[in-house]
Amino acid sequence: MNHSTLSIARCEILAYLFSTHAGFIRAVGKEAGGSRIWAGIHYEMDNQAGVTLGKAVAGKFIERAKTDGAD
Repeated sequence: MNHSTLSIARCEILAYLFSTHAGFIRAVGKEAGGSRIWAGIHYEMDNQAGVTLGKAVAGKFIERAKTDGAD
């Protein structure tokens, strides 16, 4: 779950910062989370929980970035 959480959080923040490449960045994040399932380390439910948590974490950072005054 930790791998998915960090991968998705990182990718969502990068997708926000580099919106012209958001599709590619998100695809890489999805693949990173999926790799743990392919390797037999985690189950899909672990990945889904990590994705949910990662998006929530990224959302907090993005919310802060939109209001911190930096452009």
